[in-house]
Amino acid sequence: MPKIPLNVIEAAKVESLRSNMQQQMAAVIFQDKNILSVGHNRLVSPSPNPQLQYLGVPYPYSIHAEVDCIINYEGHRKDLRFASIFVYRQKKDKTCGLAKPCNCCKKVIRAAGISKVYWTENDGDIGTFI
Repeated sequence: MPKIPLNVIEAAKVESLRSNMQQQMAAVIFQDKNILSVGHNRLVSPSPNPQLQYLGVPYPYSIHAEVDCIINYEGHRKDLRFASIFVYRQKKDKTCGLAKPCNCCKKVIRAAGISKVYWTENDGDIGTFI
C-alpha cells in the first residue's frame, strides 16, 4: 500500500468537511510532505459563468475536488510534474470511501502535469496510478 504523509491525509479530511455536497470529497496536491494546494467538491449556484447563463444553464453545477485543487494551486505549473495528488472521500459515518478520479478529472490531472495519483478505497486502502 502506498505511503501518504499523515499531514496530507489530515488536510484532506479537514478539507472534505468544507464540501456542501452529499459525497464529501477533497483533493490535496503535495510533494514529499509539503502541501501545495487543497480543494473540495461543491455545488455552485447560480452559475457564475455568463456563457452558461446565456446558454440557459441557470441550475447549479458541481466542481470536482481534483479540479478545484488544481485551480487553487498558485505555483508554477512546471513544478506539478514532481507533485502527487491525493483524493479523499468521507462518508457520513466518517469512514473513507471510494474516491477514484473520474475520466474527466484524470484528463485534467494529466494536463496539469501531475505524475502520481492516489485515492481512498472503500476498505480504507489507497489506490494509485502513475
